[in-house]
Amino acid sequence: MAALNAAATERTILVLDDQPEITEMVAEALTLDGYHVVQVHRVADLNTALETHSVDLFILDLLLPDGNGLQVAKAIRSDSKVGIIMLTGQSAELDQVVGLEVGADDYVAKPFRIRELRARVGAVLRRTEGYSYTTAANPAPARPAAPVKPAPAAAADECLYVGTATLNLAARSFKTADGRKIVLTTSEFDVLATLAGNANHVMSREQIMNHVKGQDWASYDRVIDGIISRLRAHLGEAGLDPQLIQTVRGVGYLLSDES
Repeated sequence: MAALNAAATERTILVLDDQPEITEMVAEALTLDGYHVVQVHRVADLNTALETHSVDLFILDLLLPDGNGLQVAKAIRSDSKVGIIMLTGQSAELDQVVGLEVGADDYVAKPFRIRELRARVGAVLRRTEGYSYTTAANPAPARPAAPVKPAPAAAADECLYVGTATLNLAARSFKTADGRKIVLTTSEFDVLATLAGNANHVMSREQIMNHVKGQDWASYDRVIDGIISRLRAHLGEAGLDPQLIQTVRGVGYLLSDES
């Protein structure tokens, strides 16, 4: 099979799974699609690989001999917006929720069809275009700069409001009226920003997830319920009424713009 496109040959995908047969199967398919694939089977191997490779997408197993894929994903996400797909035999919804909450971009349960994984890889890479993961020991090679469209003058300070609190979209911060910062996870911030950007309009779970992660994540719409519950707790922490986020039975959620 020919490479999908010229850009694919520039992408490096790192697959971390303790089963060599899994990494080899994934590597064979993705290599045919034009990607450069690095196979590792332990967290220690991943750390060594990162000394010499700049990675555009991680495919991480959940359970590993010397660590936990969720911890690896969390560490990666703290430094980069690079694509992350969790690959695991644990298909319980709770595991999916945790995987997405640490910042993973998608979640594929074993056994899986390689065609589905390839499609998800392509979708995640499109959403995370321009991001890669490198270490200080392995700085990213210089790439030709892509044309940049000038941003509106006010873009850097673009804000949304939740009651008297402020969501700064550029800084990805949520602060109370007196300047106190409320810490949100990536998914919590994105969901709250989606609701705030559509204040006083009812949004279904599917609509919220599509705004946050795109159509490829529509199957995880029930994850929203848990995020909403935590957001209400954060509103209380900020001194706001948790019921600013209202449940519209049988439809979805609505954020009131009242303080």
